[in-house]
Amino acid sequence: MRNIDYSLIKGTKIPCTLETTIISEQRGFTSCIINQDVYSGNARVLLIEKGTKVTGEYNGSVKNGDRRLQIIWDRLITPYDVVIQLDSPVADRLGASGITGEVDNRWMTRIGSALLVSLFSDALEITADNSKSAEVIVDSGTAKTSQDLAKEILDKNINLSPIVYIKEGQMLNIYVADDIDLSSIYRVQPTN
Repeated sequence: MRNIDYSLIKGTKIPCTLETTIISEQRGFTSCIINQDVYSGNARVLLIEKGTKVTGEYNGSVKNGDRRLQIIWDRLITPYDVVIQLDSPVADRLGASGITGEVDNRWMTRIGSALLVSLFSDALEITADNSKSAEVIVDSGTAKTSQDLAKEILDKNINLSPIVYIKEGQMLNIYVADDIDLSSIYRVQPTN
């Protein structure tokens, strides 16, 4: 590390307040506002002012069982228009990787349609069993088609990914992934 007076140290957690709502259904961009001043590694120089805007991107790919969404924060823009490249991940308030929100596992979409078709198929089979006419052949075929349709719907929807909703205003941390030397941006001037 060249100069600790002008460096953000790897592992620093920067508190930030989410500005945008996030819906993980597809990849997207987000931003947050830093809510306290951030000092250098030796705590002598103010490097990032409260009110600095941070931009980032999330990929939206959440797997079944996941409760956290990953965000990579790519840059900071200070109130004085200083731009700092960041490339650091989101962490929750305790420093754990990722950020949690409300999870919609989409159970109704995943199994609801198949259940409805299956119930309809059962009703057709009951009707066919109670009938002693030529309609039985038609009803049996209809029941088989309904079962095939239920299986197709279930196969299509069973692996739908959950959706994570994260509300604006949520507190989070930016976990600084690497030492960042800002000596080319800042310098200390003596005061009289």
